[in-house]
Amino acid sequence: MVAPGRVVVINGTSSAGKTTLAHAFQEARAAAGECWVVFGIDDFVPRLPRRWVAIDAWSGSLADEGVRLVRDGDRARYEIGALGRRLKSAYRRSIADVARAGLNVVVDDVTIERDEWDEWCEALAGLDPLTNVATALVGLGSVGLMALLAITALTIPLFFARQGMFGLGVTLAPAVGGLVIAAATVLAFMNYSVLTGVDSVVINRLPYVLIALAAFGACQARWLQRRNPDLYLRIASTRIDERAQVA
Repeated sequence: MVAPGRVVVINGTSSAGKTTLAHAFQEARAAAGECWVVFGIDDFVPRLPRRWVAIDAWSGSLADEGVRLVRDGDRARYEIGALGRRLKSAYRRSIADVARAGLNVVVDDVTIERDEWDEWCEALAGLDPLTNVATALVGLGSVGLMALLAITALTIPLFFARQGMFGLGVTLAPAVGGLVIAAATVLAFMNYSVLTGVDSVVINRLPYVLIALAAFGACQARWLQRRNPDLYLRIASTRIDERAQVA
């Protein structure tokens, strides 16, 4: 999966300079090495059959259900019927799908009513960058938890082996389980972009933070063991150990 693109919606009345601004924005971003595609409501309205359109001298018999262009001097506005609203709804969702395919989109739009803007927000909701961040952090937590489970499972047979205890329940089963979880952790680590669903280099390098933290923790533990061994031992103690000493 690829990271979703960004969407810029330029909203305004007809002849307000939206198209000029959209193409100027596109050229500026292209000079910076970014690819942006330009779409607008005018890419969709002309696809309606003439019978559902009223523009200038032409007035289709079903234009009240489709789209009617009303001019006011050098400005114009669209009056949208029921079928026209369905077309605009499909137009917004198609823009969102283009962005979900990984393309940046700048939109030349005419959004007049509040419910139309709400439809834009609904169509683009899944492209919220916070969603990508949340997905990345949840994926990081999952990989970290898997690594912790693998380490815990693998230390169980080591503990019992040091006590001279061997058997299916105390050494073999935990070792097999730990190895399976460790293998799953490695696969999740190597395929982290699949887990998060984005192709951001920064996000997909986050698992390396876990390795850095683990190394730091190991160094901190070794330092503490040498500098303050009593405190180091108390960290590993449990209430069960304390009760056993009291008894």
